[in-house]
This record gives sequence, C-alpha cells and structure tokens, in this order.
Amino acid sequence: FPSWVTLLSGRHPHHHGIRSMFPRWEERTKDFDTLPERLARAGYRTSVVSDFAGDIFDRIDLGWTTTHVPTFDFRQLIRQRALERQTPLLPFLHTRAGRSVFPVLREMNDAADPDMLASDVVDTLRQSRGKPFFLTVFFSTAHFPYAAPAPYYRRFTDPAYRGRFKYDRPVGLEREEAPDEADVAQVRGLYDGAVASIDAASARILGALDKLGLGQNTIVVVVADHGETLWENGHGVGHGDHLFGDEGTHVPLIVFDPRKHGGQRTPAIVRDVDLAPTLYDLIGADPPGGLDGRSLVPFMNGASAPPRLAYAETGLW
Repeated sequence: FPSWVTLLSGRHPHHHGIRSMFPRWEERTKDFDTLPERLARAGYRTSVVSDFAGDIFDRIDLGWTTTHVPTFDFRQLIRQRALERQTPLLPFLHTRAGRSVFPVLREMNDAADPDMLASDVVDTLRQSRGKPFFLTVFFSTAHFPYAAPAPYYRRFTDPAYRGRFKYDRPVGLEREEAPDEADVAQVRGLYDGAVASIDAASARILGALDKLGLGQNTIVVVVADHGETLWENGHGVGHGDHLFGDEGTHVPLIVFDPRKHGGQRTPAIVRDVDLAPTLYDLIGADPPGGLDGRSLVPFMNGASAPPRLAYAETGLW
C-alpha cells in the first residue's frame, strides 16, 4: 500500500501519510495529488486492472476514472471461503466464463492467472482507443502463495516432489515446521514459474498495443512495488519483514519510450519515488510541487547520474 502511493505520487510515505498496509479512513481520504489524478484532469482515461493483491486500489482514491480490481470485503471473503470448499469444481470454474458467474474467483490468491488478467487488460485497451490513457496493470501471481498457473507451476520444479508446497506456499500466522532443502527448491521453482507466467502475459499486452496501433506512441514501464525474499542469505521468506539485503528492496525498473532510439542502463541508484517525476517529464505535464523524486529522463538520454540515497521502511504490520 505505501509503495503504490509512493510510485504514483512521487513522495515518500512520511510525506504522503500512508505508512502501513492498514491506513485509517482519514489517512486514505485526503487528496494525494497523484499522477493518475492529474492526468485524469488533463483528459486522460486513467484505469487500473489487477487481481487479488490489487484490492488496495478499491480502498483509496488515487485518481482512477475506471477500476477493475477486487473488493475483498467481508462479504467477498465469505463467498471465497465457500467456493474454496468446492475443490473438485475449481478446475472447471477456472475460465473467463467461470469468473463471470463467480467473480470472487478473481480474489482468490491461489487462482491468480496472468493470462486471464491480460485479457481484461486488452479489453481495457480497446475501450481506451481514441484518447490518451494511463493504465496501471498489477499482476499478483508472483506474490505469495506463489501459485503459478499450469503449465508454469511445473516448469522449474521437481516433478518428483511430494511435499506440502506442491502447488503453492500458503501463508498463515500459525507456527510451522522449518522447510528442508526440497521445500526451498520447490517454492523458488514456483516463484520462477509465477514470474514466467507474468512474462508471457506481458507479451500478450505488448502485442495488443501493436495490433491496436498504439505501440509506437505508448510509454511502457515495468516495475515492482517490492521484492521477494526466498530464504536467500539467511533472511527467511516473505516480503516487508525486514530491510536487510537487496531481496526485498531492489526491484526491476524499465522505462521504454518508443520516441527514443537506443537504450541506456545506469548503474546509479534510482528509486520508486523517481517514477512519477519521470513520467511527468516524458509526457510534458506539470508536476505537483514538493516531490521527493527526480526525473530520470536525463539519464535515459545518456547523462551521468549524481549519487542519491534510497530510502525504505517496512510497514507490514
């Protein structure tokens, strides 16, 4: 939650005020003066599409004109639990038709399918033709429980594995036995499969941009809200539990502008708080005052980046 508000506002959490996953109502209802809000006022269609981890976008107004995200309220939680008890039916319901009849499938963390989310994104792109758009797509499959859909769940895993993490790694608050080497390898393989499934879905979206005639004038950003710790360097498993090492805080960032030729890779530290200023700069929009981030456009054009420090805090609980 804090990371997404930082990405879209260009301000650190201690400035925009969202410090944890569970902000109070009065903290969520103020005007954050975000990138989608400013672009909506400038005539853009601003949309967000996500599966289960995107329920945060239903709990805060960041300026979207349309949202296609889970609600994850108590009523939906009851529906989800009831549907989870019908295990034999789930494979047959795991289709777009099944989700139209049981929309709560979209909110189940062990049923996140990037390909289905990509279909929703392509529908949104078709609706966005004819006017400028700002579209946020948030894939949840690489989030725990790392339930990669078929065939990706078996692409990087051992077919002989018969342990408790065969298809995913459920996360609860109860005490559990420490994983052995086979368990660790299995969870890492599931995570790699989840990432591969997102790669394939992203390719579908990029292909749709070209088919719709939007590929040559659409800026594309690939980024994450945080990293994932999978027992590397003795740090345990999860995200947001600590701030030691790069696993949780060093994430991909790719900014592709089709109007620019060639590419630049900078070894300097750049930050999530820099994303909003960069996009304001690329599209020629006026940014709000008092941003904590800086535009990365000069570095995209080959300039050297003066050193900066990256700030991070953990707000899991």
